[in-house]
Amino acid sequence: MGCASSSAAAATQPPASEPTSSAQVTLVTGEIVQKPSEKGMPRRTKAFFAKLDKDKDNRVTLTELQSGFEKEFKGQLRPHAKDAIVELFEAHAKEDAVGKSLKPGSFNRFYAEILFRHFDANNNGTLQLEEAQEALKFLYPTKDGAKPDVNVAFPDSAKTESGEFALPKGWFFMTYQAVE
Repeated sequence: MGCASSSAAAATQPPASEPTSSAQVTLVTGEIVQKPSEKGMPRRTKAFFAKLDKDKDNRVTLTELQSGFEKEFKGQLRPHAKDAIVELFEAHAKEDAVGKSLKPGSFNRFYAEILFRHFDANNNGTLQLEEAQEALKFLYPTKDGAKPDVNVAFPDSAKTESGEFALPKGWFFMTYQAVE
């Protein structure tokens, strides 16, 4: 199992038994740290859905999604993630007598996709090391709001030929599902 530091200039790596820690996130290549949840939506996602569902009808509209994500990210949701809200809503929302909306089952994947797109700051379809660290700090908040220490595992294949990290969407979705 190899280790990685967020410093691109790191010339040597410590032994595998001593992962490096930088910006409060420890990155370790190799095995998955925690198996994805079998319980469906993570608690954080359920709570966000409930917050968005103002009228408590177990569905969220495009308007509820747009205003909710703006509040969640304090007006800092990246433009390509904002655009994706409309795009993904149109692709996955169901129309019924009340109108078009997402129900909890569809919302789980929708939320993960919007989060991935937001944290993929350069919009290249993968998360670089700094983007992954930002995403993990968001996914693993503490009750006092402090940025947590997070252990992360990712496949050796996530390292490019140039030594950069390019974590695929699948890695993010597995990590997202593992959040309790």
